[in-house]
Amino acid sequence: MTDKLKYMYIHKSIYKDKPLQLARSAAVELLQLALDVDDVVDVLEFGKPVRRRKEGVVEKWLVHGKHIYNVVVVDVGNAWRVVHVGRFTKTKKKMRLMHEG
Repeated sequence: MTDKLKYMYIHKSIYKDKPLQLARSAAVELLQLALDVDDVVDVLEFGKPVRRRKEGVVEKWLVHGKHIYNVVVVDVGNAWRVVHVGRFTKTKKKMRLMHEG
């Protein structure tokens, strides 16, 4: 990947009838977590929204084992731009936040 490349289009992965577009930082996060774009789609489809975000921004969390995976995407018109992918340890406080949201 070059420094001039900011986004990588993923045409085969669709969420709400729009393709996903990975921000470079999100692509690095995916590599660090050993995930792929299909995992991002699973979090978006089966995850739970936890907190209110401004219009056009979606954040979802999905519990898997002892971890919670979170994904943040932004609607950019013709696609969803994945801006963050994260993983953290499941705790009682975070589980409570998931059930309140």
